[in-house]
Amino acid sequence: MKNGLSLKNQLIFIILLVTLFSTTLAFSFSIIYDFLNSRNDLKNSMQFTARLMAENVKSPLLFNDELGANELLLSFRSIPTVLMATVIDAKGAVFASYRNKNYNYKEEILTDHIGSDYLAFDKNCLHISIPIEQENQLFGTFLLKVSTEAINNKLFISAGIYFLVLFVIMVVSYLLALRLQQIISAPVLELKRLAEQITHESDYSIRIPQTHQNEIGQLQRSLDLMVKQLNQYVSSLKNEIADRILSQQETMQLRAYLNKIIDSLSSVIIAVDPDGLIKQVNASAVSFLEMDYDSLIHCPLNSVLTMLKDKQEQLRSCMEKRIPQSFPVVYNRSGTSQQIYLNIGMFPLALDENQGIVIVIDDVTEKNRMESMMIQNEKMISLGGLAAGMAHEINNPLAIISQGVQNILRHLSDQNPRNLETASEFNLDLVSVNSYLQKRKVIHYLEGILSASKRASEIVANMLQFSRMSNQSKTPANINELIDQTIELAQNEYELKKKFDFRQIKMIREYQDDLSSVFCNVTEIQQVILNLLKNAAHALYEKKSVDFIAQITVRTVNEGSFVRIEIEDNGPGIPDEIRNRVFEPFFTTKEVGVGTGLGLSVSFFIVTKNHGGTIEFESSVGVGTRFIIRLPNRSDNT
Repeated sequence: MKNGLSLKNQLIFIILLVTLFSTTLAFSFSIIYDFLNSRNDLKNSMQFTARLMAENVKSPLLFNDELGANELLLSFRSIPTVLMATVIDAKGAVFASYRNKNYNYKEEILTDHIGSDYLAFDKNCLHISIPIEQENQLFGTFLLKVSTEAINNKLFISAGIYFLVLFVIMVVSYLLALRLQQIISAPVLELKRLAEQITHESDYSIRIPQTHQNEIGQLQRSLDLMVKQLNQYVSSLKNEIADRILSQQETMQLRAYLNKIIDSLSSVIIAVDPDGLIKQVNASAVSFLEMDYDSLIHCPLNSVLTMLKDKQEQLRSCMEKRIPQSFPVVYNRSGTSQQIYLNIGMFPLALDENQGIVIVIDDVTEKNRMESMMIQNEKMISLGGLAAGMAHEINNPLAIISQGVQNILRHLSDQNPRNLETASEFNLDLVSVNSYLQKRKVIHYLEGILSASKRASEIVANMLQFSRMSNQSKTPANINELIDQTIELAQNEYELKKKFDFRQIKMIREYQDDLSSVFCNVTEIQQVILNLLKNAAHALYEKKSVDFIAQITVRTVNEGSFVRIEIEDNGPGIPDEIRNRVFEPFFTTKEVGVGTGLGLSVSFFIVTKNHGGTIEFESSVGVGTRFIIRLPNRSDNT
């Protein structure tokens, strides 16, 4: 602007320049924003549509259903801007395609981005490439081509409107500048200065003085009032923003605190909406269900908690009638034969309206196991006292019977000279007497009595072992070597009995090499392992068949303060109806004369009472049984 230019022309020039600049800037930003926003809306909507279509054509592509895929692509007829949609299989061949009838197809399908996630604009089109995957395996690619002609046309129309409006504004501005420049130039410049000061400094406490009594004065008063009100509004807004920020921070802190409380609970907590969709879970639920958080949210409840399939009546009662439910559930985790005991509670979120329910799941497997062990211990203690009394009362008559039978057999022996001498005094042929007794099986009966008394003595010895704490000292022992020695003993015993050949059983040893020595009574632990090996061999003998391969797996694992010993067979398993009686004294499933029923009960006392450990079992009918022994890994002999 030249220095010699008059104030009138300066005002007119400034008004026109400001009008031109502001109008151009406003329209430019408006057009650019509208253009970019249109392209962004097109990109978002088409990308979402492409991903949705890629997901829908996955099944036809996996099952080679070209007709189904083409029918899905025909849905693009309702979107005129879609020029072309193509499904490419994993080999790069066209599996299915759709083309707009108004689109002149002259170019080849873009193959540069097959198999990748790609989105780009060119001069007239939007190109989208979406990979079709299943479990991280690429099965094909979905290509989409969308026309941007409508956006371009809209841009040209907006530009034409801009020039027309600009021309009108410039003419009107020029006329107004001519008319008003003489009246408002000075006060307007002052108001402009004050407005710029307020704007730049953001100081709304500045007052606008009233220098005129005319319209300019009214304008000054109005602007001053507006600045006052704006100052009050800004102050109130700042206070409100500060309060909202504080409230939002407190809300976020409270939400985070509540989430931490819920996540710290060991119980599985699942919130379900009235439609049966999962709305919220805690960290224990994520770990229990073995799924990530995002996959669980909005997932149908029945597809996640399969153990509730036969509990739909309770679920409906809680959801619809708002009646809390609680029940136990036993199920096998997928991939394992281990039974898990759960307590499941269902509680309505609100009693006055249906806002869904919350499901609380507690794993009480360990609790049930401990309760069973406590009950078993109580039974063993009670039976131990009874066994001790019975053993002492029975032992004396057994000793007399055994001693008497031995004396009879010794006095009838024709190898003893004194017997022969005494018989000759009565004119008896002792050889003939023995022949008579042998023929009449008297000797056989006496030997049977002696054998039975010996067996009864063994039972009495087991009863005494069952009833009292061992007072033998414990020594450090290598568990792996101890097990190997016990297996060798078991093999020799079965070889002698010949009822079943231990060599026909496949022995699998899975030892942890770095096991530390365990203080234990070696003889007692060998007795426990030998009992378990015998029971496993008996069970495998009962399951014998032509194609069956009997095997026993012996496993050792270091569990920190405990050493874990597992003896597992692939026998017939233990039926559910007798599992609670496995450790009971004198309970046996073997035929008469084979088992006493004291082996496992004695083993139970040796492990729990004499060594402070635990013994438990897992069994599946038709699959096998696994006994688990845990011995404390501590360096004392108490």
